[in-house]
Amino acid sequence: MASKLVEQSKFLCPENILCKQIDCSLMHPRCFAGVCVNNLNGNCQIPCPKKLKHLKKGDLKGKLQMITINGVFVFNLCSNIGCIKENNICYYLHRDWIIKKNICVKYLQDNDDCEELCKNEQKHIDLEELRQKVLKEYEYNNLSPETIIDEEKHYKCLEKYCIKYFKGICDSKGQCSKIHIDWENIQYVSAQEFKSKKLIPCTLSQTPQIQRLDTKSFQKLEMFFEKSKLEQMKRNIKEQNMLDVVFIMDCTGSMQKWIDQAKESISSIIESFNQAVSETQIRIAFIGYRDFNDKNHIQYHDFTTDVQLIKQFISTLRAEGGQDSAEDVAGAIQQSLILNFSKHHKSILCTFLISDAPTHGKQYHNIQDDYYKDSIQEGSLEKIMQALDKKKIPNNYFFCCKLNDSTDIMYETMKKNFKNLQISQLQTQDFANYVSISMKHSYANSSINFSQISSSKKRFNAHFIWHKPIEPVECTDKNQMNYFSNFLTQMGKNQIGGDTILEIEMKKKQLSQNDQGQVSYIYEAFDIRNNLRIVIKIPKQYVDLYNKEQVNETILKDAQKASFVRYNQTLIAKQLSAAYRAQTKDNDKAPPIYYVTPIKYQLSSEFLGLKECYAETNITLEGPWEKISNNTSFINKEKENYSAFSHFTFHFTNKRLLITDLQGKGGVFADPCIHTAEKIEYLSDLTNLEQEGIQTFFQTQHSKCNQICQSLQLMRNEDNIIVPQTRTYLTMKPFNFEQINAVCIICGDLFQTTHENYKNNDDSSYTCQGCLQVNELSEICECCAEQFKFDLNKVLKLALDYKICEYCQKNCSNQLCQSCAQILQKQITFCDQCKKKKQCHYCQSKCMKRNLREKIINVNSEPRDLCEEAFIFFDNLYCFKCYESFTFKNWPSQEEYVKGEYLCYVCQNK
Repeated sequence: MASKLVEQSKFLCPENILCKQIDCSLMHPRCFAGVCVNNLNGNCQIPCPKKLKHLKKGDLKGKLQMITINGVFVFNLCSNIGCIKENNICYYLHRDWIIKKNICVKYLQDNDDCEELCKNEQKHIDLEELRQKVLKEYEYNNLSPETIIDEEKHYKCLEKYCIKYFKGICDSKGQCSKIHIDWENIQYVSAQEFKSKKLIPCTLSQTPQIQRLDTKSFQKLEMFFEKSKLEQMKRNIKEQNMLDVVFIMDCTGSMQKWIDQAKESISSIIESFNQAVSETQIRIAFIGYRDFNDKNHIQYHDFTTDVQLIKQFISTLRAEGGQDSAEDVAGAIQQSLILNFSKHHKSILCTFLISDAPTHGKQYHNIQDDYYKDSIQEGSLEKIMQALDKKKIPNNYFFCCKLNDSTDIMYETMKKNFKNLQISQLQTQDFANYVSISMKHSYANSSINFSQISSSKKRFNAHFIWHKPIEPVECTDKNQMNYFSNFLTQMGKNQIGGDTILEIEMKKKQLSQNDQGQVSYIYEAFDIRNNLRIVIKIPKQYVDLYNKEQVNETILKDAQKASFVRYNQTLIAKQLSAAYRAQTKDNDKAPPIYYVTPIKYQLSSEFLGLKECYAETNITLEGPWEKISNNTSFINKEKENYSAFSHFTFHFTNKRLLITDLQGKGGVFADPCIHTAEKIEYLSDLTNLEQEGIQTFFQTQHSKCNQICQSLQLMRNEDNIIVPQTRTYLTMKPFNFEQINAVCIICGDLFQTTHENYKNNDDSSYTCQGCLQVNELSEICECCAEQFKFDLNKVLKLALDYKICEYCQKNCSNQLCQSCAQILQKQITFCDQCKKKKQCHYCQSKCMKRNLREKIINVNSEPRDLCEEAFIFFDNLYCFKCYESFTFKNWPSQEEYVKGEYLCYVCQNK
């Protein structure tokens, strides 16, 4: 029995005998005392933070086959004789027969530390001899845990106690229905003195219990996802400005004292800064680097406000490696470029480089011991420093900690290519003071007045809604796919949302005549939760009437509808542009087209009289706004390559719609117009010229197809199924591919990628570097109750539900009804087919993986469908008066079930 528990390690509580959570739904078998459960599940680090035994499953099974003493395995025992007196938090067992008899546990455990004379003057005694003495001393009614062979047998003197617990193998999930008491105490304590235990019903069994090193980060994560905690999230953010601090540290063999100093100093550095500057929040990132061929070449932790997380990360770093005298300093600085820097306009960035060796390249030092001195390209370090300098404008500071003279040339080169860079000689004992003073100096010299938020800005609590990437599906006569109905279903499956705080510039953005839109005014804003610069677009007509105090209910509804329509138009354009890129990535005449990320916000208070507004990613690229086409006949002849995209949208949707009015910057577009002859309410606005708009496009803007259309074999509006072979096509010039501006599918922000990555459909062609980084953690799914892994970065940035595994999010009917999801901001309901699926009578779970059992049929009771947790509940349920087991003759009500109290039929009628 004990060895079988090893295979169920994912259901074991890592806290075991120290677990204090009343609603913990995991198992707590005492035979695992002193064993690291996290290690069994592959989630721990070395050395173990709790100082538990790291055993392989096979070795542990072997130990669990050995003899016990009063149900205790020798490896469960604590070997520290003073542990209880010292009040340590100890995961091992302590027994009186060890303490009173002054037994050496290390000797019992065959520990090499205590083979001959005991260092602590404890008794070295044979295991079997000790066992016989203990069994005789603590015998009760001629019984001991070792003489109880059948755990299910009814022992008259032990009916109220858990027999499995006496043997250390109680496998009850949550709280066991029987009383848990150590065998040594059974003759001194009456069972009547114990209150009947409350069981954990399946309605509460889904609480995640996996213990993590980063528990605090999950507490913060909870605040992001629970609407009721929005105010708590606001207090946590404190409406403060951000100070991002990056430590870049050499982690080769000579740097251990600096690593230790950094770990020990970070808390005092933060505390010292906060005492001087209370209104700024600090986030810390850490990058440790070695040399090219070293194991763990570069290790890093992205920005966090949790100091303990950074300290734990630094504690995992070891000073090792380093082949020659030069190290990969440039690679570490390059790594810093992809960190999740705050984009807030009032944030400050301080970077500290601690290095006792120069970077590779003969141009950056005068040492001989550099294996790569002739292979490093000229200007490489300079380009990296220039890129970092531009990463944050203004308020960007770089501090070089000089430990010896070998880094002089490198530091001077860096100083020439970074505006605010200082070089200082440093000793380990000066580290904390130097960093703290430098942070305060940067704050004092920043170009912004931090005393208050600009009076022209206002903050709003808000709930955001956007959509994960929607997979494009081509519609044809053959597959009979209706684009619009398929689009709605996909929207239903891919909507995500969460709570945030918006900081909105209350004055509309002043644009040049060329950049001025015809329909909307633009208001710049910053989404604090998503670290995203956005623009809110509101109809000009509405704003003008609002300023004149002439808005009525009809005008307000029209403005809200316009926001809703704009969101759906941009979302469709975003989906079809992804389909277009997929089919033209190898065509050097087809420029890549991206659309901004559309977002809907529901505000807690009114902004210009509105509580719902439309926003999108702010296109912060340099250069003028480009108007390539409009919704009628205009086309920029020099940009005629782009008209193939409009034609493609018509063909791909089987002539259902056509996207035109192409405009934006650097290949990133916004404000699309959709012509469709179908009456689609959520796309209906004045820019939709319906069939006339489609005909005008083909008669004027796109009277003749080009070579891109030819390669895609696109049909025109007058074509039937087959494209005529006699058609002539306009010749197009190749597009100038260098850096491509893209929109990240995870965070929705703009970034740059290379033509090579774009052509190869590499991950970095549709995901920015920050979102590509994986921070994998474990959780127990609240739907199927199985352990799963997820990427914390994606959870935070996509506002996913980290409590539900990916399988259940896609397949379980209590999450989404797959066949009838209709979103449009409406409540998702189950279809008739999904309603018929079996579900647990008590917790209502319909999860496919939750092991719903067949109905229990009893002549004296009605049938019930129960999940596995409910079965375990009833298997361990007993009458709280006579202690008779549950007989299924009378089912408890939902209220009684949740209370975990059962009164049998006989006792009810007494």
